[in-house]
Amino acid sequence: MSGLTLLVVSKIADVVTTAVGLLYIPGITELNPIAESVFQSMGLIVGVVVFGFSVVFCVALAVELCVCELYRLTRSAGASVCLRLGAYGTLSVVYFYAAYRNAILIADNVSIWLLL
Repeated sequence: MSGLTLLVVSKIADVVTTAVGLLYIPGITELNPIAESVFQSMGLIVGVVVFGFSVVFCVALAVELCVCELYRLTRSAGASVCLRLGAYGTLSVVYFYAAYRNAILIADNVSIWLLL
């Protein structure tokens, strides 16, 4: 699986769990002030999708430009692979962790609703 694919999948997981949490779980709020501003100005669903797409696009653009420059300077395909792995891999871990934490918050609230 390519690093960019991993990044897209992890960001989709984050977007879905964020949207579900913000829509259906009372008391859950967005902690990122930039994202919160986008959600308020565009509406939650459109804002979450636009923000998520924008983040992935900007990251991919920056990483791929850096990879091109690194390859131009070093002519090393291995260095380019390492850069992609480091950049996409690190952010994917962050987004999967955010999705995991969101899912835990959702699951905790769903189990409370089931008990009521």
